[in-house]
Amino acid sequence: MKKLPKFTFGMGDRFGAEGEAQLQAVVTAKGEGIEVCPVWNKSHREHTIVGTEPPSLREEADAAVAALGWGGEHFVDADHINLDTMGGFAATADFFTLDVADAVGEAANPTKVEAFLAANEKYVTENLLDRHIRPIFSGV
Repeated sequence: MKKLPKFTFGMGDRFGAEGEAQLQAVVTAKGEGIEVCPVWNKSHREHTIVGTEPPSLREEADAAVAALGWGGEHFVDADHINLDTMGGFAATADFFTLDVADAVGEAANPTKVEAFLAANEKYVTENLLDRHIRPIFSGV
């Protein structure tokens, strides 16, 4: 499994034409001592709107890297996908950002919520739980 570096920079190239310009920004940042790893991302919805296909994003990212001689790592993210839309991304993406929009407004399973909170309580203070986390699940 690939591991992302600590700092990444999302290259949201919506029209499939800005890869080199976006990577140039990362190259410029590196010249100023700012180390970030470029991650090209594009969702199924965005591909549909502009008429591109998932492999085109990998091709664009790799072409920009070659054109600018980028020697560092770079990644392609299959952005906002679900089981219905992931097929076109499987062969060309390095990782997948899942779209949870279908679950928005759905009640969470109370047993799973309590199990999650119990498993993670060592990471948060009671103040954080009471003020921020529990209100999210208040209808549960």
